Amino acid sequence: MTGYKRMRVISVVWGALLILLVVGLTIIGFVYKHETTVYKEYEDLLVKQATSYVEDHSMYPEESLKITDEELLDDGYIETTYVNGHDCTGYVMVLKTGETYDFESFIRCGNYKTKGYQ
Repeated sequence: MTGYKRMRVISVVWGALLILLVVGLTIIGFVYKHETTVYKEYEDLLVKQATSYVEDHSMYPEESLKITDEELLDDGYIETTYVNGHDCTGYVMVLKTGETYDFESFIRCGNYKTKGYQ
């Protein structure tokens, strides 16, 4: 095999490896994005239902309030704590900021965990 042919074969092999790498990383990215989307939807559900829970029970805190997913489940605000095949644990922090209230959810589901979850 001449030097030119050998370089051409090496270039084709490296090109194919590069294409496989890009395709593989793209697939991994889409799978990860799908999984995190499902968890983000659960976080949003917790916030929505915790807002209803606070309004229904007139539980407006002076500073902060922690509402667990178990409380929401027990009172019928959510149907399950299972997401994507994982039994999740989570809570919503209700913080008074001036005259309004901020709701922020935190969950742990399998390997997924919201930043700031304690």
